[in-house]
Amino acid sequence: MLNEENNEPNIESQNDIDINNSNERIRPVIVKDSTSLKLWKKIVLFAAGCIGIYLFSLIASLIVSTFGLGSKEERSGAVTFITYALMIGALFGILNKDILRLLKDRKWPSILLGLAFGAAMITFPIFYNMVVSLFRTPEINENESSLRSFIVIYPLSSLLILGFVGPICEELTYRVGLFNIFRKWKWAAYLVSISVFALMHFSFDSADIITELINLPVYLFSGFILALAYDKFGFWCSLGAHITNNVYSVVMVILVFYLQPLLESGM
Repeated sequence: MLNEENNEPNIESQNDIDINNSNERIRPVIVKDSTSLKLWKKIVLFAAGCIGIYLFSLIASLIVSTFGLGSKEERSGAVTFITYALMIGALFGILNKDILRLLKDRKWPSILLGLAFGAAMITFPIFYNMVVSLFRTPEINENESSLRSFIVIYPLSSLLILGFVGPICEELTYRVGLFNIFRKWKWAAYLVSISVFALMHFSFDSADIITELINLPVYLFSGFILALAYDKFGFWCSLGAHITNNVYSVVMVILVFYLQPLLESGM
């Protein structure tokens, strides 16, 4: 027969367990299953996304030239569609069953936090360009210029490709792939992923290299925000931030292009 003194510690211990279990149920758990990918998959993901896009672009150009579409704009649009279709197909093929791990990673707190990180990506260029304007007139680089031309010609398709498909491909490439390769050395993971992400948006053969250099800090900052979002809150957080930033950019280009003539005409 147990006495009351022996029972009391058991009751307190059980209460502690209940409280801990309750806290675990209440606290939003942010899973990061993409970090458990095999090393070879991380390397292949990065290679497919970073190098493969040029190969897919060449394949797309060959396909388009074979079928001979009409105008230059139509050919350019078709090449972009085919390139990203091949890209996302290749990345998903590499992941294979590991796509399920990324789906498990989907937690609403992560996605909502991604919106906040995306807002930071949107805000920084505004203030940065204000500082730049004190010294010279801000100009867009070649990467941004070509994207704006594509958006104006294909607004809805641009919203799909640049707003959603592009961020998915880049997050799988630079965060799930490249960042995870160096995850054991956190400082290296940040340094390498941020630098490569920024340089992939840099036009080395540009005739105006000064403009490219001036715009580089914007891509460095974006790379840092996306790396931070991924490291702290997982794939869906960085993806949410990337999509937020890109959708905003596409929509703003569309609005400016279609509304500016109306405003100038006095309507």
